Amino acid sequence: MLRPSPLVTWKQRHRPRGTPARRPSPLVQSPMFRKLWTSTTLTAIAAQVASFAAVIAIWDATGSVLWMGMLGLAKSVPIIVFALVGGMLADRIDRRTIALTSTFGQAIALVAMTAAALGPDISPAVIFGLLALLSAASSVGSPARKALVVTLLPVDTWGRGLALTATSFQLSVLLGPAIGGIVAATHGVAGCFALATALAASAVYGIARLPRTPPQPRTPRPRRTSDGLLSGLRIGWRTPALRRAFLVDLNATVLAMPTALFPALNSERFGGQTYTLSLMFAALALGGILAGAASKYFAHSHRPAALMFGAALIWAFSLLALAAAPHLAAALGVLAIAGAADTVSVVARGVIVQREIADTHRGRISALDHIVEIAGPELGNARAGLIAQFTTATISLAAGSALSALGVLALALSTPHRRRHRTTRTEGSAAQGRNDRHPA
Repeated sequence: MLRPSPLVTWKQRHRPRGTPARRPSPLVQSPMFRKLWTSTTLTAIAAQVASFAAVIAIWDATGSVLWMGMLGLAKSVPIIVFALVGGMLADRIDRRTIALTSTFGQAIALVAMTAAALGPDISPAVIFGLLALLSAASSVGSPARKALVVTLLPVDTWGRGLALTATSFQLSVLLGPAIGGIVAATHGVAGCFALATALAASAVYGIARLPRTPPQPRTPRPRRTSDGLLSGLRIGWRTPALRRAFLVDLNATVLAMPTALFPALNSERFGGQTYTLSLMFAALALGGILAGAASKYFAHSHRPAALMFGAALIWAFSLLALAAAPHLAAALGVLAIAGAADTVSVVARGVIVQREIADTHRGRISALDHIVEIAGPELGNARAGLIAQFTTATISLAAGSALSALGVLALALSTPHRRRHRTTRTEGSAAQGRNDRHPA
């Protein structure tokens, strides 16, 4: 019989009493989660490559920060509508089927974008329409993907699983613009859209290999379709912990999201080269990836609300520093800090959200989480572009970051001290639990 390594037995003997054994990463522990994470990362990179190509095409055609902001608005509207539909479906039918259909729809939208870019001239209106179609396809499947994370993992690894999911997005933000910048310089925006299509097609194969999810517990069927679509919004607003978590994130992204201002800041301060623009996107993402890699130190925090408030405040102050950064190196440094704070905030919010809801409503609340996480930044980009159009990019960034910091402080001070730091099951989730035990 094989004997354990002496180093392993020494660690076991000298582990402090009461300290739990270190568990492997969810990517190692769960092959099914690994497949889900890989396919999610591929689709996210595809979307980022396509979005970066769209930014280049629209900036070259218009040179307007207002148009850049409207690009975010064009993506946010379908996110809000179709995420609600996807959340309702994720609580009623097989979540794997929804994720597979959504990923296939993204691939079809990217094929259309490639075909349009190969034409003699691609107008901003066509780009806007096809990006809206891509956002709609992605948003239908996102609630099911979020719900699958906690379905495929044990409860005590939810935090690390959510951190890896956030890292997946940050990895796409890092690699997408970098790859897009290289491909656009050699093969144009059509090459970017073609590469994104290939990545999405690979993700379809990965999702198809996931197992079907077990049937969801029966819940009372709403009298009207609108009741099912809006029930997640009602639960999110009536549950104090969820309401605070979503408001903190919206405050950070709607008021202080900087990415629509990157082309203008790059032109005004850093020479306007494509590679410096891609570095700004990459720095924001790199900070998020580093924070995700260190998630084992904060993903299991018993004070996720305090963690969320602190990270949101660091995000706002970092972007305020970006508005005053005189050199590219300083700008990249504060963007990396902001990206790390964003990932910590996303993980803390995700832990709060997943602990507060029952599985019968997980799809609809995950849809609301997706709207806040994705549509919030797009609305923030629209706000930033609109203000910069009538002032400057620096003024827009500084004003939004300062207001965001004040908003975080106001939300933190309005939270009762005894409930500010610990997450507990709320009355709303308890009511959902009663529905689970007594289905209609």
